[in-house]
Amino acid sequence: MPPATAVRPQLKAMIDAMHDLPAIVVDRLGNVLAWNAAALDVVADFEGSAHRNLARLYFLDPSSREYYADWQTVAQDAVALLQRASAEYADDAELTDLVDELRTASPDFERFWTSQNVQNRAHCPKSLNHPSGGRLTFSLESLQLPGDDAQYVVTYTPADPTTTAWLADRSWVQSPLAVSRSGRETQRK
Repeated sequence: MPPATAVRPQLKAMIDAMHDLPAIVVDRLGNVLAWNAAALDVVADFEGSAHRNLARLYFLDPSSREYYADWQTVAQDAVALLQRASAEYADDAELTDLVDELRTASPDFERFWTSQNVQNRAHCPKSLNHPSGGRLTFSLESLQLPGDDAQYVVTYTPADPTTTAWLADRSWVQSPLAVSRSGRETQRK
C-alpha cells in the first residue's frame, strides 16, 4: 500500500513562486495535491473542482476534449500514469476503485487501459484551446520527487512566443474547465 500523500510547505511555496509558470503537484494516481495561481487559469480550477484527479478531468469532463488540442495524447498519458502505479502498487484499493470507475464511465479509458499501448512520458508538448488566449502551446515537464510519496511536480513552460506573451499579459481568464466546474468566471488583474 502506498504512503499517504501530503505536500511539503516548502514545495507549495516553490510552485507558488512560479507566478507566470503554471505548476501542479500530483500523486501516483494523478490526484492534484497542490497548484499555483497560473495553473488555476491554465489547467483547471482545482479549488472548486469535483475533478481533482487528472484522469477524471480528462475522461469525465466533456469540455476537456475541446480544451486539450491533443486530447488523445493527454488522455493516454493519464492512463500511463495509472498503469505505472498499478505495476508498483498492485494492492492499492484507491487505484483499483479509480480504474474501475473510469473503465465503467468512459469507453475511451477502457480502450486505452486494455490496449496497454501507452507511453509514460516525463516531458511532452501540450496544446490548449484557451477562450481568451487561443491556441497556447506549452512544454510540459513532469519531475518525480524522490522521497515525497510518489509525487510529481508538473510545469507548463510556454513553448512559443504567443503563449509567452499571453502569460506575461496577466489579463487572461480562467480555463473553461475552471469556469465549468466553479460556476464563476473571474479575471486576473
